[in-house]
Amino acid sequence: MKLKYFVVQGAAMAAVVGLSGISASASRLGHAGYSTTGATASQTQWNLICDPQYAENGLTSTAYTGFGVASISEIIPEAPFKVTDLEVQLLRTTDFSTFFVDFKPNAQGIIVVDRSQFVDTHGVTGVDAGFLQVAWSLADPNIQPPDATDDNTHMLVFDNMSGNPNESATFRDYADPGVANGGHSLLPDFYSGVITDDSGNPQNFTFTADPNDPTHTTFDTNTVTYVVGTPEPSSIALLGLAGVGLLKRRRK
Repeated sequence: MKLKYFVVQGAAMAAVVGLSGISASASRLGHAGYSTTGATASQTQWNLICDPQYAENGLTSTAYTGFGVASISEIIPEAPFKVTDLEVQLLRTTDFSTFFVDFKPNAQGIIVVDRSQFVDTHGVTGVDAGFLQVAWSLADPNIQPPDATDDNTHMLVFDNMSGNPNESATFRDYADPGVANGGHSLLPDFYSGVITDDSGNPQNFTFTADPNDPTHTTFDTNTVTYVVGTPEPSSIALLGLAGVGLLKRRRK
């Protein structure tokens, strides 16, 4: 895969989650997860790729080291997916209270973050609080990704704002319940898709972080820290949902 920007060579961020109480004998499904992919070392950026299994649409939140270290720069969709919205939580420089700024894709389908818009309705500037949420979906519901262990839905590009070429930043993929339920994102995260059962019949599934929803699921994640410009071994791991009673086959 060709990347628009290059970062830590082969570094990977992944988390594994277990889901209990559905079916102990079932195979895994993937929930949105992130892994870092690169070709050359860089001292200016980190790249993360969202790679769930059997994906069709979702809202995915990321926690990261903000406040002058990492700052979101771009959200780049990976075919056959599109990104439709980015919500960035910011800290006011006056009192460190939070507010949100919304970004939409440009004509090329890429969400480009203009930091001159990091301003609230009263003209107070803000900096990355370290939380964001991306909305993504298939660009055409009739065009499915190829069968694979994961589906690259979009890439997140973070700029190194510290001025230190050896700066490290921490990134954590997690399921945010939404601000109404004590979370950081405006809306609860969710992940939906379609797979087939043993008889070849399509089955829809949805998992959400909203504790008030019947499909609520609690996800456990790992936190990983990367140093800019330091190559690391390559590996990719999916966020797995154990016990879902469905085959690992995409809808045909």
